[in-house]
Amino acid sequence: MKVLNELLKEHPPTFVCGCPHSGSTLMQAVIGSHSNIHAIKGETRLFYASDLKDMNAYYCQAADHGKCRWVEKTPEHIHRLGGILGRLKTAKVIIMIRDGRDVAASLFARTSQLRDSISRWKNDNKIALNFANHPCVLLVKYEDMVVKFKETATRVFDFIGEEYEDAVKDFHKRQDVVERPQLARSRNEILKLRAWQISQPLFDGRGRYKDFNKMQLDFVLGRQQDMLFKLGYIQEAT
Repeated sequence: MKVLNELLKEHPPTFVCGCPHSGSTLMQAVIGSHSNIHAIKGETRLFYASDLKDMNAYYCQAADHGKCRWVEKTPEHIHRLGGILGRLKTAKVIIMIRDGRDVAASLFARTSQLRDSISRWKNDNKIALNFANHPCVLLVKYEDMVVKFKETATRVFDFIGEEYEDAVKDFHKRQDVVERPQLARSRNEILKLRAWQISQPLFDGRGRYKDFNKMQLDFVLGRQQDMLFKLGYIQEAT
C-alpha cells in the first residue's frame, strides 16, 4: 500500500463539520454514496487525537469497498479547522450551515438547555465565517440541500474534485436499516437517530423553530439575529 502522504496527495480526504444538527450527517451520507468515496462510520474525532495514523485504516476501508477516497464527519471538528488545514494541505472541508432557530429548537429538544443551544450555534458559525474564504473550505446551507438538491450537490462534488452522480440522490438506499429510537438524549441514542434519518429519503426539516412558543422564539431571535442576518436567514438585524 502506498505511504500515507502519497495517498493524501492523490486521493484527498473530505471532512464535514459544523454546528451539530445542521445537516452534517446528511452531507456525509450524500458524499459517501458516490462511486469513488467511502463514508467513515461514526464520528472519529480524529483531530482531537495525538496522531493521525487512523487515516491509513480509512484508506484501507475505502479500498475494501472498491473506492479510493473517503469522507469523515465530526461536527466538533469546526474547532479544529486550523489543525486540519495546516496539517493536510490537500484536504477539503465542508462546513454545514443551518437556520439557527431550527438548530436551537433541535438542540433544545435534546438537551433542554436553550441558552447553551443558542450560544453553541453562534460560536460555531462565527468560526465558519472566519474560514469562509479559505480555498479548501466550502460552506453549504442545509436548506439548499433540501430545496435545490442537484444544484447544491453538484457544487459540493465540483469542490472536492468529483463528478456529480444521479445515484447520490438515493443515498438512503445505501444505509444500514436502523430502527428509530424512541428517545434521543444519550449519545448512543443520538447516533442511532442519525443513522435512522439517513436511511430515509431526503425530507424537509425546515421550520423546526415553530415548536417554540412565542416567548422562547423571541428569546432565540433576540440573541441570534446578528448571525442570522450575516448568514442571510433574516432581512435585517434590529
